[in-house]
Amino acid sequence: MDATLIENESLDEIARAIGKHAEIAEITNQAMSGNTMFEHSLTQRVAMIAGTDISLVEKLFDTVIKIRPGVKTLAKTLGKSGTYLAIVSGGFTIFSERLCKEIGFDAHYSNILEVKGGKLT
Repeated sequence: MDATLIENESLDEIARAIGKHAEIAEITNQAMSGNTMFEHSLTQRVAMIAGTDISLVEKLFDTVIKIRPGVKTLAKTLGKSGTYLAIVSGGFTIFSERLCKEIGFDAHYSNILEVKGGKLT
């Protein structure tokens, strides 16, 4: 999903919105270069966004997330031929669910951000 169906990296956008982009990007870079395990880096990065109001995250889909050109056409064309389309992502359901509906995919599978009292935990 991230940087494939959408032009953005969803976790980076959350980090940017709360002023923690540099710190989270550094952890991402360590994981991408093989210096730390993905699971560990994801846990670290998600811990850094804890306390963020869920409404801020939800607004990102409408204000910042950009669907790549041609994705809706691709989904529509493949859907007409009966192709089952699913998003499988290391991103988050808060984005994949809406993207799935927006572009016409059949299903989505991604990480779930826990929310309690309107805040990410």
